[in-house]
Amino acid sequence: MNIRDFIDDIDCDDDILNIEYNGHLVWPIIRFQVIQQVINFNNNISDPKLGETKGIKSLLIGIVYGIIYFPLRSAKNSILIFSNTLSLYLTENKKYKNKLFDYFIAQLPIKRIVFFEESNSDYKHKPNKELKSKLFSKNLITFGVEILIKLKHRFDKKEVNVAQNRITQIFEVSQKHILVNCNQLTIENLKEIENSLVKQLLRATFLSKFYNIFFFKQSHQIVFHEDGHYGGDKALINYYAHKSNKTVIEPQHGFINRNHPAYYFGKKFCENKIVKKYFPDYFLTYGKFWSNSAQVPNSKIEIGNPHLETISKSLNAGSTKNKCILIIGSGVNVNQTNELLQTALKNSNGYEIKYRPHPQEISLHLNRYSESYKQGLQLDSDSLYTSLNSCEILIAEMSTVLFEALLFCNNVFLYKSSYTNAYYDESIKYFNEIEISNFRDIFSIKSSSYNKEAIDYYWTTKWDTNFCNFLNSIKQ
Repeated sequence: MNIRDFIDDIDCDDDILNIEYNGHLVWPIIRFQVIQQVINFNNNISDPKLGETKGIKSLLIGIVYGIIYFPLRSAKNSILIFSNTLSLYLTENKKYKNKLFDYFIAQLPIKRIVFFEESNSDYKHKPNKELKSKLFSKNLITFGVEILIKLKHRFDKKEVNVAQNRITQIFEVSQKHILVNCNQLTIENLKEIENSLVKQLLRATFLSKFYNIFFFKQSHQIVFHEDGHYGGDKALINYYAHKSNKTVIEPQHGFINRNHPAYYFGKKFCENKIVKKYFPDYFLTYGKFWSNSAQVPNSKIEIGNPHLETISKSLNAGSTKNKCILIIGSGVNVNQTNELLQTALKNSNGYEIKYRPHPQEISLHLNRYSESYKQGLQLDSDSLYTSLNSCEILIAEMSTVLFEALLFCNNVFLYKSSYTNAYYDESIKYFNEIEISNFRDIFSIKSSSYNKEAIDYYWTTKWDTNFCNFLNSIKQ
């Protein structure tokens, strides 16, 4: 399956793009979910959170934060930030910081911040008092909308049928693109994807009304939006922010490339003026490689990675390495991860084998890899960059950590799993590739020096200067 050909094909079909529901184009709202599920089915990739259940305590705390800090009307000259809890990390002095936004906030002349936060895990943090920020949990809105959807299903069958008809209409047109490009999919798979999207459209109905009122009452001129290209309610946030004349900015938060459905769009789709309203005005990337890897409806600006650049300067990259193989989890193919862990344990060559779970599988990994833990696998629980700086060998699938590791570890290996193969493209280079069959090669091709050419290829430096220049350019 060539993901780019599939996206170019389906994004440029006017019969799909012109379908509307309650005054909105449907495709910008549902496209990521459709394309991602097609890729997952075709490559046997699972959701990293599959099997996870959120605790009632987390839900209740989120609702309480939502009520207490509800930003009905913002303070003048404040900044609105849509983020999620995956960007949080715990510092050595036991304070939570946001690795994506705190660096940018420090460069802004305005310090009044409202975080509109989506919880991907249990709530364990409070608003940052140093930044005079308010923390509003989206859990309150999510909880309320889910109740409204259940009531809609029960008492308004007509509206549910309209949403169902729109989804069916899109799938009747898109089926030819999907089945031609994705030889592993069945009609049953398509039906499963189709059924999951009806709720998405019903959710959009309620959220449209909320965000329309919400942004009308806000004085924020700049909106930072994590995951702003992912569609769903994020498309509606962008749309109503633009309707209220806000500038929407998304900083890059992780791995992207030409096969990533949230950051690669068909060219004709990108040129559509109405489509542009559903996406951020600016996408701030880690550097030229990442900008070249993205094809999005609006502008790309090369800034750098503030958190990585700051941490890499504080750590001694030439420090003595532990005799350790660190395996980074993706959480999306448990069987292949188990196979890699078992192979590493059986062929350790005297090395300690450590596993670092993906953040979205943090509550699931003990069960998923229980046999490997029983056989001596060690859980890596240090801070990420400390771990990268101390290990002698690192193995990862396609993820941001793979590229970050180049600054700290001499021996970075790309594990060619089905997940890696789904997102791999010819622009990704400077990594030794391994499979289960040639695992022991990692001991014979080790390097004792860093690859500066590789580091420069992926990472732009001087993020603070670049960001300030960007801010000055949009003020003019």
